[in-house]
Amino acid sequence: MNSVTASLPANLYLRNLSLADLDQVDKLESQAFSENERASREKIAYRLRNCADICFGLFQTCDDPNAEILVGHTLSTKTNSFFITDQAMEMPELDPVTHTPVSEQEKLGHLPTGPTVALHSLAVAKNFRKQGLAQVLMKYTAEAISSDNATTRNRADRISIIVHGELVPFYQHLGYKDNGPSKCAHGGEKWNDMWLEL
Repeated sequence: MNSVTASLPANLYLRNLSLADLDQVDKLESQAFSENERASREKIAYRLRNCADICFGLFQTCDDPNAEILVGHTLSTKTNSFFITDQAMEMPELDPVTHTPVSEQEKLGHLPTGPTVALHSLAVAKNFRKQGLAQVLMKYTAEAISSDNATTRNRADRISIIVHGELVPFYQHLGYKDNGPSKCAHGGEKWNDMWLEL
């Protein structure tokens, strides 16, 4: 991953997200996506609790050494399907105390042993766009999941995404293959299925 991070300015760094980042992730998600496309705060919290090992943040350092500003993120879950499905976009009913799924039979949201990383969100703050940081985040995510250093928890065979048609060339430039119109109807929108074999 050094090849990816080497291109970053000295005041930017990448790391796994955690539940402590919830406020900043929720704020950036609401700035980057329309209301019907964005992940709800509840869904973001679910992803950060259950699969933070495949959710990454790009941060800017501040004058205060205890503070950092989130400037980009990727949010993902794992799924058993090759492409992202409506079920992969959802979350299961959770126990209010443990925040874990009430039923293991319910095949919604994060399925830890799934071979596919369903990348749900790539967001970059407006004042950091057009600087190649979205590419850095996507490359970092792919390397972290496919790396020899990847753990069993975060290793996967592929990354699948759903994208609007006008973004297909951006992802093709990163090596993703376009499978055409998706069956996933997240947010009532039309999407293309794309994937990257790892």
